[in-house]
Amino acid sequence: MKIGKVIKESMSKNFNVGVKVRTTLKPYEEVEKRLFVETITILQKSVDRSLDLILNFGVDLSTFEQDYYRVVGNLFKLRFSKYQIHLIESFLAKEDTEALTVSITREGVKETLHIETSEDLYFALLELED
Repeated sequence: MKIGKVIKESMSKNFNVGVKVRTTLKPYEEVEKRLFVETITILQKSVDRSLDLILNFGVDLSTFEQDYYRVVGNLFKLRFSKYQIHLIESFLAKEDTEALTVSITREGVKETLHIETSEDLYFALLELED
């Protein structure tokens, strides 16, 4: 059942109100950006939890996590080039307090990108697209 129909029926039944519901699709780029940022955030939290388990409890789950990271890496390979994947890996490996810096040359002009957040990373990856 479509969400618009569910909302209309619910409003009619519960509040005796007639409504008109329209839905719109988000642009692909916006959805891609949101999913990428969410994925990087989840990966960062997963790495932090794994390090916490090792340091505080002596429990190493890396053998169980390897397949998970390999799947995520393979999915990244479907979308990104090897240079972009290297940038993603560098971002995930950096300390929280430091910024990642990338220099690119566009139309003969050298630019430096400072990557501090996963959103910055996403925009840098767009700059590096072939």
